[in-house]
Amino acid sequence: MGAVGLSVQEFISYFGAGPGRPNRFRVEFNMPPGVGGGANFVNLMAFAGQTAKVQGQYNSGRGAINIMCNQATLPQRSLITYGVNQNSAEFRVPYSASYDPVTFTFYADSTLNSRTYFEIWQSTVQNIQNNSMNYPSEFVADVHMYQMDSRGNDTYYCKLIEAWPMAIGSVELSMSAENQIHNTTVTMAYKYWTSQNDDDGVNKSTNTQPSVNASPPQT
Repeated sequence: MGAVGLSVQEFISYFGAGPGRPNRFRVEFNMPPGVGGGANFVNLMAFAGQTAKVQGQYNSGRGAINIMCNQATLPQRSLITYGVNQNSAEFRVPYSASYDPVTFTFYADSTLNSRTYFEIWQSTVQNIQNNSMNYPSEFVADVHMYQMDSRGNDTYYCKLIEAWPMAIGSVELSMSAENQIHNTTVTMAYKYWTSQNDDDGVNKSTNTQPSVNASPPQT
């Protein structure tokens, strides 16, 4: 028990919406602008009849790619600091933020459809034949992540801004792996993330002075 003398009923009362459960979540993926059949398409794989299939089968309504996600991690945010001495012991001052990539795991059918989805997306990043890269505006898209309560209601919302598949994991094949389902692991890089508690980048400081982007001292 978290505190001495605290009854079970009182302890439970602190979970107003009920305990959060890691298996109650959902995600929403959408292909980036580079997957298209228009004049500015960059993805030959998608152009060759794949685009309608991918967007229709995987992203319409409760798209298969969203349903097949069986594991995800809400993103972290770390503030980068440097040391300052002002007639005292050193203290840390923040000047920027860093964001680690997020890994998702998906079930796959016998055609490895979830792997195919991200292969198509990743081919909007890189032109595999000549190893050249496309513009970010062609291969990034937001990814939405939701925590749900026991009734399936969304209780927390997080959005990865300008995400793209940095790595598609290997898939193991084995004659001894009976009664098992394929899993596809994908690592997404992104610019930053926001949640329902953010104000779309609005400065929350009560200081009336203009905000300043701090930077570490030059060495």
